[in-house]
Amino acid sequence: TGSAISTASLTSASSLAISGLKSATTYYLRIRSINGNSAGSAFDAEVATRTLPAPPPPPSLAASPLGVSSITWSWNNVDNEAQYRVLPSTSEMSLSGNLAVGTTSWIETNLSTNTSYSRRVVAFNTSATSTSSAVAVYTFAAAPAGFAAVSVSSYSVGVSWGVNTNPSDTNFEVSYSSQDAFATGSAISTASLTSASSLA
Repeated sequence: TGSAISTASLTSASSLAISGLKSATTYYLRIRSINGNSAGSAFDAEVATRTLPAPPPPPSLAASPLGVSSITWSWNNVDNEAQYRVLPSTSEMSLSGNLAVGTTSWIETNLSTNTSYSRRVVAFNTSATSTSSAVAVYTFAAAPAGFAAVSVSSYSVGVSWGVNTNPSDTNFEVSYSSQDAFATGSAISTASLTSASSLA
């Protein structure tokens, strides 16, 4: 039809990069020679090609522990993405595999108890990748096991417990009351946090 046709600047080279085009758009191209009197030859065969999609913007990552061994990683659905991947904060190894377009969360399982994990999410398409900032979160601590009073004096009680599956640096909080008050929450005191497995 002749409409919407643009012409690049004349060149005596045998290649040319045409810039300022729209992303994800099909363009039809043709070429001819121009002589010294500005007369044009016949056009060579027409070529059609499609520009790549624009790079996706970086997603915004958030994290929420689900339990002692799992975390939900979630992010906003960005434009121009083809797939997502969840990566460690310090390597390019994909933990999630390729996640489909429109995916906004992934649950990571088989993690260690009360342990910090740092992750990034990558949005990518055929032209580029964009990566979120790293986010870190702890899995939940497991409840201690075998809590017992092991020594009693006139003015003190010694207690001990098992750490369960928690790491050795886990803190424990012991509460006490002179009344059976844990159901109501009244008259409860809290001892200092400790990473030991006993308290006197």
